[in-house]
Amino acid sequence: MDLTPRLLEQFTVLAEEKHFGRAASRLMMSQPPLSQAVQRLERIIGTRLCTRSSQGVSLTPAGEAFAADARRILEAQESAVARARRIASGAEGELHIGFVNSLGHWHLPRLLADAAEQLPGLRLHLRQGSTASLIELVRSGTVELALVRQPPPDIDDLTVHRLTGERLAAALPVAHRRAGAGRLSLADLR
Repeated sequence: MDLTPRLLEQFTVLAEEKHFGRAASRLMMSQPPLSQAVQRLERIIGTRLCTRSSQGVSLTPAGEAFAADARRILEAQESAVARARRIASGAEGELHIGFVNSLGHWHLPRLLADAAEQLPGLRLHLRQGSTASLIELVRSGTVELALVRQPPPDIDDLTVHRLTGERLAAALPVAHRRAGAGRLSLADLR
């Protein structure tokens, strides 16, 4: 016979209510099946967990200890299910990110701050490299995503999303003949 989560739940509710009728009502079942379940549990364990009287139920020392342990088991099971769901949804777990050096000064700190705020259960592992080396790390599965500069055209096996565009500025001396120009072309700077 197995100690099923339902059997543990039935006993912990009985331990809390100390009354078969109230416990059965909370469990949305009738009293006889609950009584049978507790008897089955006592047979599995090999000892009495509670004593029954007209006033209700009292737990034996073994029953008190078992109820406390059963609550922890049920909480651990609930926690395990919730954690698996958080990991599956991406809210928790580990993510390996590659980045090129130039993105580490502005974009990466903002990304890390946003991730820490929005996904506190997510652990990020960072790896710096060149665009070409990071693309190979994505292909090999070493990193799940890479923040790169303009990727080469031969990456049909990967999905590329443009995250942002950067403006390039030219700094000129105030006295330069093109300093007042609204726009500059590369030919202007020649």
